[in-house]
Amino acid sequence: MTRRSGPAAPAALGRRVFAELLGTGALVAVVVGSGIRADGLSQDAGVGLLADSLASAIGLGLLITLFGPVSGGHLSPVVTLCAWRAGRRSEAPLSGREVAWYVLAQLAGAVGGGLLAEAVFGRTPGGWSTRIRSADHLLLGETVATAGLVLLIVGLDRIGRARLTPPAVAAYLAAAIWCTPSGSFANPAATVGRSLTDSFTGIAPASLPGFITAQLLGASLGLALTTLCTARAPTCGPRTSGAWRPAGRGDQTEGMETLPHKRLDAYLGRIGADRSAPADEALRELQTRHLRTVPFENLSIHLGEDVSLDVPEILRKLVDRRRGGFCFELNGAFAALLHTLGYEVELLQARVYDREGRLGIPYDHLALRVRVPGGDGRAWLADVGFGDHSHHPLDLDGRDDQKDPAGVFRFVESGADGDLDLLRDGRPRLRLEPRPRALSDFAAASWWHRTSPESRFTHAPVCSLLTARGRVTLSGRRLVVTEDGERTESEPHDDRDLLAVYRDRFGVHLDRVPVALHPRG
Repeated sequence: MTRRSGPAAPAALGRRVFAELLGTGALVAVVVGSGIRADGLSQDAGVGLLADSLASAIGLGLLITLFGPVSGGHLSPVVTLCAWRAGRRSEAPLSGREVAWYVLAQLAGAVGGGLLAEAVFGRTPGGWSTRIRSADHLLLGETVATAGLVLLIVGLDRIGRARLTPPAVAAYLAAAIWCTPSGSFANPAATVGRSLTDSFTGIAPASLPGFITAQLLGASLGLALTTLCTARAPTCGPRTSGAWRPAGRGDQTEGMETLPHKRLDAYLGRIGADRSAPADEALRELQTRHLRTVPFENLSIHLGEDVSLDVPEILRKLVDRRRGGFCFELNGAFAALLHTLGYEVELLQARVYDREGRLGIPYDHLALRVRVPGGDGRAWLADVGFGDHSHHPLDLDGRDDQKDPAGVFRFVESGADGDLDLLRDGRPRLRLEPRPRALSDFAAASWWHRTSPESRFTHAPVCSLLTARGRVTLSGRRLVVTEDGERTESEPHDDRDLLAVYRDRFGVHLDRVPVALHPRG
């Protein structure tokens, strides 16, 4: 009953379908079993309702937590249909085939769970319920209960609180069972499964059409209310691709953007990497591959293009158009990639030291603090958006010299607030603030860097890429190639040659030459 959340590599359809079958079956077995148990303990309706609400809420919360990482833990056709409806405009929505398999699995699981509960309590499986639930006020209550459930699930996702879904949905169900006359079935599959028991929680087959219709109406109402009442949270990766997207694990930054599995594969293909379990060496490999395939560039500023901090938009630029970007784009996208692969990721703001040792503006630079879940707790500074910088992640907890192909780096304490200065070959490069940030926090600095005459990014087009033997950089019309420590400079003859350099050296295909926004000298 939650969004499609889970491990970095979403399970194959067969495994997800089986998880939905097993989870829905377990849910109905809990609901029906608690009803049978309540009937055996007391004929008091209040006792039965208390037993049903407690068992159902606890069981549902546990099942969402267990099956969420595999299939999303929908456990209900209503939630699956809402996932499909909410995600149709995303890069990787639920397909019609997936929806059909999910719903069939949920229905089959619900029937199996109902029959199992009957057998477990020594009753003959296969009988029908005789409890008629067709009064108008019951159908109204079921519509309200389902609308509230959908509003809760989708709303939590939209405001960046989706991780609260398991306990929130469990608590909602417990409350709704008491405060709606229908008993808050709110699940067409469970409704069908409950028709197979004549216990406290049963429903007569004749009442199924009305109840299921009310649930579908409630789901539509819940989606409409969510659109009216909530807006997407402006968090790291500010807009999601719709509810129930695949989610990573263990992030410290709430609302971290997660990539649909098709976009994850496309991004990994862009940098020539494969999916792998989070590990220190895997992180190092990902950063190195990123630096060698996705250029650091500010060309959008000089081409009159918008620079978005919306992660799906950034990926359209980096992956689909095979361009690069500057720190807010590159590290914003890299954070989403690492998060989806299962790393714990936090965004840090930093100020850049210029050559005279002066600090730049707040939020001058975006860097990443990354941990490997289940590892030794070490924090790494990962950075694919600073141009000529460290090739490998740096140990944020270390205070000794750290050797890297780009030089010798060291972190030093810079004040009582816990800030760190990062030195390269003895010269300060960055001042890092330890407090985690959201990608939207960098919007003002991004605007300043791409518009202000004082910003170094507006003075000339720059495109730079790490290579296996050194680095290649095009600044304005000057091409600098460093190979095995030797540096050569040249200049394209004309605009046609300049566009060829962008294409051949950086894989960047342009239809016109960038013109400096605020040229100097």
